[in-house]
Amino acid sequence: MSTNMLLRIILFPIFVFSSIVCTENTNPVKVVEVENKSPIIVSEGWSLLANSPGDYIWAMSVSTEGVFYIGVEGGLFRSFDNGLSWEQVYSSGTPLVIYISPYDSVIVLSLSGTFHTTTVYSTDKGQTWKESNEQPQGSSVHYYLSLPSGEILAGGWGGDESTGGIYISKDKCVSWKRVPDFVNGLSVLSFALNSANDVYAVISSSSLSNGTAIYCSKDKGQSWVQVRNTDSLAIYYLVININDALIFGNSKSIFISESNTDNWKSLDPSFHDGLIDDLGIDSNDNLLVTFFDVEDNMTKVLLYSELSNNWYSIEGSNLPETGYPFSTLVGKDHHIYLATFGSGIYKTKLSIDEILKLN
Repeated sequence: MSTNMLLRIILFPIFVFSSIVCTENTNPVKVVEVENKSPIIVSEGWSLLANSPGDYIWAMSVSTEGVFYIGVEGGLFRSFDNGLSWEQVYSSGTPLVIYISPYDSVIVLSLSGTFHTTTVYSTDKGQTWKESNEQPQGSSVHYYLSLPSGEILAGGWGGDESTGGIYISKDKCVSWKRVPDFVNGLSVLSFALNSANDVYAVISSSSLSNGTAIYCSKDKGQSWVQVRNTDSLAIYYLVININDALIFGNSKSIFISESNTDNWKSLDPSFHDGLIDDLGIDSNDNLLVTFFDVEDNMTKVLLYSELSNNWYSIEGSNLPETGYPFSTLVGKDHHIYLATFGSGIYKTKLSIDEILKLN
């Protein structure tokens, strides 16, 4: 999505990993190289949805029930039928971030602003909306994360007149309190939650040795410890899979930690140089990365499933080439949807189940 223009990674295969433990570890990362095979090509794999509410999609998200939400200039739209039809549910701003809590009916929006965003929310699945009485003051919020216990975290980006920082709401977004900064001028690049409900965050700060580091909180975001000294490795995105494997990436590779040891696996199947626009894991633990291949001058969505032990590169000459970020998700029909900034929404012609049968 558009708020992630500086956050680029490449995603590669993942195997079965053991649980991550949220403990401090400042030893340098030791990288283990792993050989991987080339992906299976799915050519001309996309079709354009005919009824998108707009070509310029600023944000896209999907609820656990499979309801689509997209943010366009002037409002929020939702679809109950995988993008065949849409209805507007909010019309007082442009959503840059759409976050849907998996634990209740709360939907949180970060609306565009000059130097900071405005947080609005709905506790009734989008029927009514309110603006937080006490905002994440002075910050441009790029990420939200809901906890099973009811707290919601907001991660801000620091820059220009935005103050960055981490904020906590204990009253369903009515008010937000800033967590004391544990590094100077911190920005949040990513949030992730493991099965023990430990919160992980990728933090950017000029005071860190390489500009970024992974931090962990075991007390619902109140205090944080650094769990990785990534030495020369910059971090842009962080995800945690169903086996609690900690996965982060930079602009050139993906690094996977088994049980928070000193060793990380660097998995690189020799894709061309390019730019990564989005990374995600669906409910079946399939990994998706949206990638612009510079050499082929083509947008691709890369899919990996541990069950098939193959990578798939879903390609199409009709996709927009580059210039703006993308957002990728999986619908309740198990098709992949790609929202673009300028060309609407695309859908894979085959479902993920059908793609994984190709060889």
